[in-house]
Amino acid sequence: KLGNRVGDGAPMAFIEFVDFDPAKKSDQKVQVKTRDAKRKVVVKEMTAEEKQAYEASQALKAAAAKKKHLRKIQSESRKTNR
Repeated sequence: KLGNRVGDGAPMAFIEFVDFDPAKKSDQKVQVKTRDAKRKVVVKEMTAEEKQAYEASQALKAAAAKKKHLRKIQSESRKTNR
């Protein structure tokens, strides 16, 4: 923090961009629990980018399953209300 700006008294701060090497960060492996074709829990090692992509795909699958379930309930409701 640099104090207040002369004129309007707005608070000022000094921001510095530091050197960042994304290749170094992406090389780090993390363990992720996944399920194989037989629905068994398997621990895999992935890079941070692979983990992020995997979690995004799982979120999309969960959203699709939730939407399908909701449509099924709505269909059953329409059948009983006829």
